[in-house]
Amino acid sequence: GSVPDEVRRGRGGFTGQTEDDYEFKVPQLYNLLDSPFYGHGGSFASVAEVVEYKNDAIPENPAVPGDRLAEEFVPLGLTASERSDLVAFLESLTGGTAKTRPLGRPDRVPSGLESTAGSR
Repeated sequence: GSVPDEVRRGRGGFTGQTEDDYEFKVPQLYNLLDSPFYGHGGSFASVAEVVEYKNDAIPENPAVPGDRLAEEFVPLGLTASERSDLVAFLESLTGGTAKTRPLGRPDRVPSGLESTAGSR
């Protein structure tokens, strides 16, 4: 879809500060299928499209200077089977909500103090 320039600039479009250009908050991977859109500004329509984009590593916005791209943004070279498996895995991360799914809190924390898991 069409993405406004201020959205393409990421945090910089919100703050107006050039040092914030192309900085983005990255969403969690849990319950991805609950969203009808993906990517910054909703530029992808499916999890598979995001995986293809990351695998190809072709910048979506040609206005972003190369030195502003993450050094990890490189072609992944995943096979079709690997991409399919990755999409299936990402789409399987579902169930519950932040309020209802188990948090996996330990009984004790590194300080030795008891966890506050049941004290909400």
